[in-house]
Amino acid sequence: MQSGFPSDFKEQVRERTDIVDLIGESLTLQPERGGREYKGLCPFHDDHNPSFTVSREKQSYKCWSCGEGGDCFSFVMKIDGLQFIEALEQLARRANLDMPRGSGGLSPEQRGVKKSLYDVLEWAEKEFHRCLIESPDAESGRKYLQERGYDAKIIEQFRLGFHPGGWEWLLDKARNLFSPQQLFAAKLVRERSGQSGYYDDFRGRVLFPIRDVNSRPVAFGGRVLPEDAKKNPDAPKYLNSAESDVFSKSTTLYGMHVARDAIRKSEAAIVVEGYTDCIHAHRCGINNVVGVLGTALTDRHVATLKRFVKKVILVYDGDEAGQKAAERALGRFLAQEVDLRIMTLPQGLDPADFLEKEGIQSFQEKIASAPEAWEHKLQVSIHRFGLQTIDARQRILDEMLELVSVVPNFQGTIRETIVLSKLSQRVSLDERIVRKRLIEFRQRRQQSESRSIRFDNTNQNQQTNENNEFNAASLYQKERSKYDKQECELLEIVFAIPSTIEEIQQQISVDDLENKHLKRLLQFCFDLAEQGTEPSYSAVTAALENPDMKGLVADIEHYSEEKGIKEILLADGTHDAGKTRYPFLTLAVQNIKRRQQEQANEPLKSELAGRTGQSEAISDKDRSLLQKLNTFHAQRATRKELNK
Repeated sequence: MQSGFPSDFKEQVRERTDIVDLIGESLTLQPERGGREYKGLCPFHDDHNPSFTVSREKQSYKCWSCGEGGDCFSFVMKIDGLQFIEALEQLARRANLDMPRGSGGLSPEQRGVKKSLYDVLEWAEKEFHRCLIESPDAESGRKYLQERGYDAKIIEQFRLGFHPGGWEWLLDKARNLFSPQQLFAAKLVRERSGQSGYYDDFRGRVLFPIRDVNSRPVAFGGRVLPEDAKKNPDAPKYLNSAESDVFSKSTTLYGMHVARDAIRKSEAAIVVEGYTDCIHAHRCGINNVVGVLGTALTDRHVATLKRFVKKVILVYDGDEAGQKAAERALGRFLAQEVDLRIMTLPQGLDPADFLEKEGIQSFQEKIASAPEAWEHKLQVSIHRFGLQTIDARQRILDEMLELVSVVPNFQGTIRETIVLSKLSQRVSLDERIVRKRLIEFRQRRQQSESRSIRFDNTNQNQQTNENNEFNAASLYQKERSKYDKQECELLEIVFAIPSTIEEIQQQISVDDLENKHLKRLLQFCFDLAEQGTEPSYSAVTAALENPDMKGLVADIEHYSEEKGIKEILLADGTHDAGKTRYPFLTLAVQNIKRRQQEQANEPLKSELAGRTGQSEAISDKDRSLLQKLNTFHAQRATRKELNK
């Protein structure tokens, strides 16, 4: 789906972005071929032999090991886990370009409000951090962090801070810089009850800045000091910012900006229940850890993680609340296209306690052996009921099927088949009986709770469909069929000489192609041509937003050059009545049209073969069928002779 931003603006952003400089901000690149290309270790897989190539001439990148490729937009989308519009806005800011008015996304007024919030929050983070490092008023905060093993490196990495006890300390600091209303919009202060004015929100607390995936401060978490908690036992131990235009607890994961690269490299994300557990894990060198913020893991959290990785391990405390939280998570995520694991800690321990008591190696071993979500639930049920009696096995079966029955979008999937097959084995029952029982559960639930089953899944279903819709970037990396090769070659011709699109459009339609990704790309080229834009590599790449489609385009362009398609076309091109004819293009089109004839003739062959032995006489209909086949084979033989 296109974002609605005009192609000329997207092209302007792309022209203002030197891809070598952009990628060079994230990894070390070495020049090759006189500076026309650069090489480095691929950031998208565990690369030990530089296989990642960046072309300044084409403004594109390609990894010849894992197959990732594209332009500046796809790089930012993949590396930062962004949607296209977010990548466009980020690169536009980097290029000092203003987003066009009324082109989709946020209005200029909305962007102005958000920018103001980001400015206020960035300033506040600096003030809190400076206070913790320098101010005598923060001595109690420094002592608290020191006692818990937070060294200078961790304090700097997570930009920890402190707010002294004054009711208007931050308001005073902001005077002549930001208005009280701006601080209130950023959820840094509160309105006084029953009177005008504001007061600071995080008084006397150690502060944990909460950043988004782009490393922008969006909120804060405050931890009350132990001595203050004794004086005021009603004060909450942890206090998070209220939600704002830039902060949502159900979307934001604490530490994601720090953990992102480690998550990608380890191919797994570990999710804990708070920022102190998250920081403690990082302090121990376990860097692929993020934390939720006072809420259970949501669909939107998983959608964020799925941009980077397919394996997610939820770590829950070993108490009863942790067990219940683990079970609540299962129903929401069992159908997700993600490898969800559950790790529960021993009774009474949180992740920080476990790491202190048992050590890093034990924690990593438990992570490695964490069971799949459904297996965790099964183990809990078996522990609760046992397997020795008929009643126990039925209770386990019903508990598991009750879970399966409420999982959205699960019915009829491969995942459901696998789960039911394994479940029937574990409870020693025929799978048909298990399926019949599941139908009963679903019918019962549809009658009483049909609406609640669909609760809050609309947005996630749409996101899942968009994420799974396209998987074409690796087309050239796998074994391609004869038809795939023919269709790729047709598009290689388009990128070699874009003006050929007119003749192609006259000769064939997208329905003549079989590969759905190549059909989609050819249609995109047709659309550009109808808008008056030749579908060159740069024009197509600039107009596309899907990063995998961009990767496919980069592959087609590369192989078009490597095979010398342009030189082949020009070598035997002829000019006639102001038009250029390319025999190589004619042959490519004929190859695609010919297979249509071959497929159309298959029913004729089958019909004649089915009549063998029925009668020695040849009917008029049979003669007509034979004549059509003979004509087709004669034409094919002639073409083969001409092509020798």
